[in-house]
Amino acid sequence: MKMREFLWIILFFSVFNKLKGNANIDDHLTLFDSIFGTPDDEEVQGNKMHLCSCDTSKLEEKMTNMEKTIQRLSELTIGMSVEEYTLRNCPQGWVVSEKTESCYKIIEDRTTNWETANKTCVSLNAELASIRTQQEFDFVNDLLRKTGENVFWLGGNDLKQEGTFKWADGSDVTFNGWNRNEPNDSNNNEDCMVWWGYANGKWNDSACKGRANRKSLCKIQATRCLEGWSYYPATDSCFKTLKGNLYWKEARAACESMAKDSSLAKITTGEENNFVKDLMKNVDEGWGFWMGANDIHREGSFVWLDGSKVTFTAWLRGEPNGGTNENCVHWWKGMGYSWNDTPCENNYNGEKSGMSAVCKMPGTRVFGGTVG
Repeated sequence: MKMREFLWIILFFSVFNKLKGNANIDDHLTLFDSIFGTPDDEEVQGNKMHLCSCDTSKLEEKMTNMEKTIQRLSELTIGMSVEEYTLRNCPQGWVVSEKTESCYKIIEDRTTNWETANKTCVSLNAELASIRTQQEFDFVNDLLRKTGENVFWLGGNDLKQEGTFKWADGSDVTFNGWNRNEPNDSNNNEDCMVWWGYANGKWNDSACKGRANRKSLCKIQATRCLEGWSYYPATDSCFKTLKGNLYWKEARAACESMAKDSSLAKITTGEENNFVKDLMKNVDEGWGFWMGANDIHREGSFVWLDGSKVTFTAWLRGEPNGGTNENCVHWWKGMGYSWNDTPCENNYNGEKSGMSAVCKMPGTRVFGGTVG
């Protein structure tokens, strides 16, 4: 077998195992042996490898089968983007529908007011639920029927123009899930949509306030984060802790190499900072975590890697205090993950004293506006 063919086979198994998250040199060697048999003699001289006495009687058949497998893998992966290797994520406590690529949450707090229900969903960076296809209708029906409740607020309404129903985001209600003879605007006072369990989940128009207390259904677009990343819905972002003994520039390069638009973390609110702190608490390693904030280019003027100014801060008392010697910012594990400025290349007793890092990237919306 030619060296080119040998390297191609090893490359194939390397990529295949890596896609499975299973790259391991022992796996590669086992697979190699299973195909070619164990060489009777292997001699390495300089950069030349000589494989001798392999069992070649079945080599041609195995190579043919492998070529078919490679061709099949190629056909399956042509045109696939990085995002298609990612996972659909929902915030904790939400239910995902793979078919509609959306997340749903039943709001247990009852309200007599449609507007209150809508504001509750908006506060969760979501919308009072829209239902746009038969698949979504069936999914929501199954979800809500299991609760034993018979009425839930949905996002549909004709508050702006009688008879023209729109969803809470302003888009038109095009799918028809209405119960027979609905909407009927009874007493000229029914402008808001409810899920109606009494009619097998078909919709009814209802007064927007003043009726019995009802639960609500919120909906948010499913978001893709790479496997192993954690989704934060308020900023539609994905975070990942990166363990290691890294200088700041090394941490930056490592984050940027992980995915498109990934970088050392930028933090804009206290809530986001607390979310990241919870992630860091699960990493039992090192004394701190790098973030993207720095004043490398102008002393005392801290900016993020995208050039924007640092507005929210969570400095340890008395920080930043490092002057021109401490230009990079990290979370200090031993100080409750408060922020501290420190040298971008930290050394202690002549040895490298780097730390771990937190990477951040935008969440990728699965769809925009309508459910596929």
